[in-house]
Amino acid sequence: MVRRDATGTPSGARKCQSLESCNRFQIPVASLGGPRRDLHTPRHAILGDSRPNRPPGTGDPDMMNAAAGRLFAASTLGVVDEDLSSTAAMMARHGVRAVEIRSAQGAFIHPGSDAASRREVRRQFEDAGMEIFSVASRVRIMAEGDDAEVAAALEAELHLASDLGAHQVRVFPGAPTVGTTPSDRSPELMEPVDEADARGVRRLLLALDAAAALGVAPLVETHDSHPRGEDVARLLAALDEAAPGHPVGAIWDLLHPWRVGEELGATAQHLGRHVLGGRGYVQIKDVADRADTFPVLQGDGAAPGPEFLAVLDELGYRGPVSLEWERFWVPTAPPLEAALASAAAFLASH
Repeated sequence: MVRRDATGTPSGARKCQSLESCNRFQIPVASLGGPRRDLHTPRHAILGDSRPNRPPGTGDPDMMNAAAGRLFAASTLGVVDEDLSSTAAMMARHGVRAVEIRSAQGAFIHPGSDAASRREVRRQFEDAGMEIFSVASRVRIMAEGDDAEVAAALEAELHLASDLGAHQVRVFPGAPTVGTTPSDRSPELMEPVDEADARGVRRLLLALDAAAALGVAPLVETHDSHPRGEDVARLLAALDEAAPGHPVGAIWDLLHPWRVGEELGATAQHLGRHVLGGRGYVQIKDVADRADTFPVLQGDGAAPGPEFLAVLDELGYRGPVSLEWERFWVPTAPPLEAALASAAAFLASH
């Protein structure tokens, strides 16, 4: 249930900086007023601890993969039959040091999980020498529906992340698109792009106070309706206008900008500042071809993995490089263990 104040505004609603910006994103004018919290305050200042504002392990030499000095991370999206303890052991065995945990019914964890389950999931990974740095939610910030309901779903994921010790929550753009689009083309939206972006901004604004209080940042992934770095950067620029200093960052998934034809250098230009310094992170995967996105082991497909890592090095990126192995959605793909082994070898050789 979303609590509202006397104006009818959801209690998590972000106070806009001007009447003009509030009207642009359809935020109630009555919500203006009051001192503005600096939403980019470092996490340690919010929580009163000594940790910097970055994903756990980022930049910590003890947490870095010895191969090429990279922080090898992995998503639990590759889990199909494995249980929690065997998954943690498997990831540790292959050098994973940070975990991107899938949040969904039937997964290890989700917003409806009780406190004991949350503690156990966190303990299992920590006992194996890893930290959960991000919760991979299924929240679609531009989906059709009520703004307050989408914002409430995002806030539930932010609370889950906080309980797991994670600093970040992945969200999808998720704007409605027209029909089925070939994988090597950007989809056509069912509405003007600025309307879809404005809806996403409104939902993020509603969740920003919770994000600041918890020290957990939403991150928008290059995905579905917004596969390019250009698309996500445009959304974040609109959010910059409405809430300067916000903590929302980006997830650069290697696959999606590349498969629709955006050059790596262009994606880096659009997303660099949104992934550097712990503000966001990157995902790797490999596929047969732009037009055939069946998962293949890292380095065996057409995705420009070596070039991607070179671009990251040029940017000075030192955050997690997270293997997102999509076997949950493609059960005929090789097992997660094989994917982890190939990704570890790939990072070691580049």
